[in-house]
This record gives sequence, C-alpha cells and structure tokens, in this order.
Amino acid sequence: MEHTKGGWVVRGCLVRTVKEGGLVIAQCYGSGRAELEANAKLMAAAPKLLDVLKQSRRVLQGAIATIINSPSYSTIFHSMQNQIDNIEQAIAEAE
Repeated sequence: MEHTKGGWVVRGCLVRTVKEGGLVIAQCYGSGRAELEANAKLMAAAPKLLDVLKQSRRVLQGAIATIINSPSYSTIFHSMQNQIDNIEQAIAEAE
C-alpha cells in the first residue's frame, strides 16, 4: 500500500494535500498551540523527507560503488555534499 502522494500543507490543525480544498491527511493534536503546529509541520514534511532519504540512499550507494571503482574522489564528495544539503533542507522544513 502506498501513502497519499505529497505535497502536503498545514491548514490550521489539519494536514491536507496541496491542491485547494485538498484531501485531509491528518488532524493534529498537541498539549498547546506550538506543539500542535510542530506536529502538523512534521507530518506535512513526511513525503519530502521520504523522497530525500530515498534519493540520498541512491546517491550514497552510487558514491560507495564509485569510490571502490575509481580514483576520482572530488566528484563523489560533491555529490555527497549536495545530498547532505538536501537532507538539511528537508529537516529544516520538518522542524
């Protein structure tokens, strides 16, 4: 089974699909407004976090294979740094 495709956005205490009047994915709860908003933001970021992690896995697996088979390290490290930047951005959106 697959999850509802992203993007997801926060609308009050609801997480919805991006399109106007989108499907409700989740209703968030918390012990206060700040916690409720943090929970909603984390849930809305889930599809992007999953995509970034899958992409990172592919890049890092490829980098390992390249390291093993090639003396060209600068390309590998540049690719890894780009993935770290993508991970950092996804984490920032979730926090």
